[in-house]
Amino acid sequence: MLFSLTLFFMLSAFTSQAQISIPDADFRNYIVPKADLNSDNQLSQAEAAAYSGVIDLSGLNCSNVIGIEYFTSVNVIFCTGAPNLTALDVSGCSALRYLRCNGNSSLTSVDIAGLNNLMWVVISNNPVANLNLTGTTGMTSLYLESNLLTTLDVSSCTSLERLTLRNGVFSTVKTGPLTNLESVECTGNQVPAILNLGGSSVELIFGHNSNIQTMNLSNCTRLRQLYCPNSNMKSLSLSSCYALELVQLNDNDLTTLRVRNGNNTAISYFNIVNNPNLTCVEVDNPSYSTGRWTLKDAGASYALGCNLVSTGGGLGNPLGGGPVGPKVVGGNTNNTAGTTYDVTGFSSVEGGINAQVFPNPTNGTVTVDLGTAYKNAVVEVTNAVGQTVYNKTFTNAQRAELNLDGAAGMYMVTVRTEAGNQTFKVVKQ
Repeated sequence: MLFSLTLFFMLSAFTSQAQISIPDADFRNYIVPKADLNSDNQLSQAEAAAYSGVIDLSGLNCSNVIGIEYFTSVNVIFCTGAPNLTALDVSGCSALRYLRCNGNSSLTSVDIAGLNNLMWVVISNNPVANLNLTGTTGMTSLYLESNLLTTLDVSSCTSLERLTLRNGVFSTVKTGPLTNLESVECTGNQVPAILNLGGSSVELIFGHNSNIQTMNLSNCTRLRQLYCPNSNMKSLSLSSCYALELVQLNDNDLTTLRVRNGNNTAISYFNIVNNPNLTCVEVDNPSYSTGRWTLKDAGASYALGCNLVSTGGGLGNPLGGGPVGPKVVGGNTNNTAGTTYDVTGFSSVEGGINAQVFPNPTNGTVTVDLGTAYKNAVVEVTNAVGQTVYNKTFTNAQRAELNLDGAAGMYMVTVRTEAGNQTFKVVKQ
């Protein structure tokens, strides 16, 4: 008797709740039997909120799913082969953890904004052109394939670990400094794209046939493997990717490539063949790279700095065989010699640092002005053959003074701070 009274009051409570509107007949015929606790052939807000099973829209002919927002306890939603569905807004399904939408021929918009419990999202083979994922801070995996999205910004997805983009039409993709990001795949993109991963913790980038012409990898200090062959890439800097082990950039259109990261000896595989416009690659030690990184075109060479213009028989005493007094393009050029160095405006920057080095050319004494005082600033100087001739850490200092004690010639001065890195080409007369 007590049980019957309890059940009566529970069902009465559900009945007394406001009824939700589900205008699409196909969706209503599917969802009402699943959640109708009092068998009155309609759903109250309480009944919808109490339902925690799976919502599977696969194969339904519904054109909308208005009313789904009241299903706040649902963890899983499938949407496959629903030919008339044009928009899917599940932003009210606050408990949702898994969403899969694929093969919906009319689906153009998906809204998952604010779902901070959502972890896995798969959206593939739909004409989706709009995706609202603002506030999906718990999402760890996002898979997008064969959609019509042109831009993607996942910088607010702070838990994201895996980003997969296949056969898309992306023109820009931005992750921002995501500290949990492990892998990014961008393959088969059909239009030229810009991929901005700057500051992220990404460790693996797979970009075969990606059409990524520009890729920002500044301060991607955990990147270990970069696999982007046949991608129409134009320029790339890896100078702050200190953990690199594999670099595969063959069959691109590179004109500029900086690999000088201070840890080139960790790179066990390096392939840049079939980049016909790439003539110079910046590296830590040209001799080391020439001897080990042989997968390159005959016209490409390794150097400390690729703004160097050589008009004579050597690089001065640092390489041997050449005259001591270099000529300098830009600045005071009261020298006579067969080697010309172009230092005008040369500065390779990674991050937010804005340092200055002067005078340049110099007779030996160089001032490095950091622009602001950094907690720790490392100043490193290497000569023309890649040997480190100076390395010192400055604490809470804005300005550093150093002497180039070696022979006349070109030196690379690199400044590393918590805000970023900057490299200068300096000539000692």
